[in-house]
Amino acid sequence: MRRPVLIPALIALSLCAPPLGAQVRRSPTFESRPLRAPLVLPMQILNGRPVIMLAIGAHAPVPFIVDTGALGNVVSASLAAGLDLPSIGDAMVGDPAGDPQPAEIFLASSLRLGDLTLPDIPLIALGNESLFESIGAPGVLSTTVFMGNVVTFDFAASEIRVTPGSLPDSDGVIPFATDQVVPNGTLRVGDVTVAADIDTGNGRPTFLPRALMEQLTLSAPPVPDTVRMVTGAYEVLRSEAAVPVKLEDVLLSSHEVLFQSRFDRANVGTPALLGLTLSVDQANRRYWLGRGQEPGSIRGAGSG
Repeated sequence: MRRPVLIPALIALSLCAPPLGAQVRRSPTFESRPLRAPLVLPMQILNGRPVIMLAIGAHAPVPFIVDTGALGNVVSASLAAGLDLPSIGDAMVGDPAGDPQPAEIFLASSLRLGDLTLPDIPLIALGNESLFESIGAPGVLSTTVFMGNVVTFDFAASEIRVTPGSLPDSDGVIPFATDQVVPNGTLRVGDVTVAADIDTGNGRPTFLPRALMEQLTLSAPPVPDTVRMVTGAYEVLRSEAAVPVKLEDVLLSSHEVLFQSRFDRANVGTPALLGLTLSVDQANRRYWLGRGQEPGSIRGAGSG
């Protein structure tokens, strides 16, 4: 009998688009895969999330969400079965809101992204097909597969760039606020501040702890909404902030906020980042966020 591997807070899938990758407190060890040359991947926004085309082994490419908030690569059970991948173990997959759920781990001989081939990549298969149908893609690619490189989401140019090297400790580069792999910083909603994860797998702008709702100036009374994660469906309240919403000192693209009572951190999703450029160096726990192209020292990276 195989012993299940517990993967805490790996992925939170939603019906109306809260985080795909949830808040993670631990920092597991990830394999460093420095690239020999920069990689540029066309990106589209699907249901509020960045999507690329990715081929598993010799099979035809399929859409994958690229997620800064996930600690592993996830596929639907039907996709894994259709590809006839070998099973290598069991897992327990959870989110911040409930108990872990069983999943199975498969091994892909390779993942092909443009001209890049990544060999021997584990994929965690989840059996809840309705979750993948709601996000419009059968797979989620964690940016940790690019550990040892800089991953840049250029939302204005509709592309993802993976550049060998690391972000410099200058030019407006911001260190992660905590010692974890998921990029994170300080969210400012008017005069209120809260720790926030930067989660491209989140298809809605910004989730906030419900305890902050009474402290904020809102443009309209909050209305009920429902989100669905791996462990179930949960109610949230949705409104818009009547004050600027910033990550550090960068003005975000949306004032929409959703209040939840399941975890004590904020979560900034892709819709809040549209029109911006986000460069992430998870190995060194740094990121850059701004409008337009990142500074030349970051675009060239190579300081690793």
